[in-house]
Amino acid sequence: MDLGRHTLQTQGTTPAVSGAHGWFARDGDAGRAITALTNGSPDERVGAAEAVASFRVTVAEDALISCLEHPNTRVREAAASALGACGSADSITPCIRALLDERVSLAATRCLLRGFSSAASDEIASLTRHESALVRSLAVRELGGREGCDAALIEALLDPDEAVRVQALLALSAQRGHLPAATTSRILELSHDSAINVRAAACSALAACGDTAAITRLNQLTTDASPWVGHCATNALKGLRRANMGELTFDAIGEGVNG
Repeated sequence: MDLGRHTLQTQGTTPAVSGAHGWFARDGDAGRAITALTNGSPDERVGAAEAVASFRVTVAEDALISCLEHPNTRVREAAASALGACGSADSITPCIRALLDERVSLAATRCLLRGFSSAASDEIASLTRHESALVRSLAVRELGGREGCDAALIEALLDPDEAVRVQALLALSAQRGHLPAATTSRILELSHDSAINVRAAACSALAACGDTAAITRLNQLTTDASPWVGHCATNALKGLRRANMGELTFDAIGEGVNG
């Protein structure tokens, strides 16, 4: 890897020049930033991580990955967050390992995964089959709203872990307007789940399906044994009414929501 000077490649507006970013913005020296990440004090490493993240210095990826092993929590967190801005999919596995070893937080790992473009969706989708339920739940959550991820999300609906099923339902809700018709049957099944949180999350997913079978089930859920599920179903139906979905749908919605 060339650790020499690199011209800054920024996207959009140049980041504000202050604090730890000052010398980097002035000199544009990726080699100096990588040296700070490798040999600097904890404060210097944190500052360098923030700087290379702001300027998306991709050549710093290896140095950032090495910082995931640093004994200082702030350094590890800053490195994980920075990898989401300037790392590649190759940094996902080291960060997941650090998460499971409790060296980085769930929040920092989410920041990393959220930073990746749709090009990394396949790598994130592969984590939905990880042995750790925590990792599966995290991956499913981050797939919400990404195109081409329906298959992984639908598979996650069958996960034995309650939290993963909940995240899959919520993620599918974010795919509003893109759900395949075959998905409705699985979501309908989960609307009968013994877990309250799963039934509550199913309300949002049923609203995303939007067909008459889903709406009929939402009407039934307004009188669920759990007041929380009933509340979620009622809100979902009100949201559908506001969405102006057409006469047939309005008739079905009207069965369960008044006003």
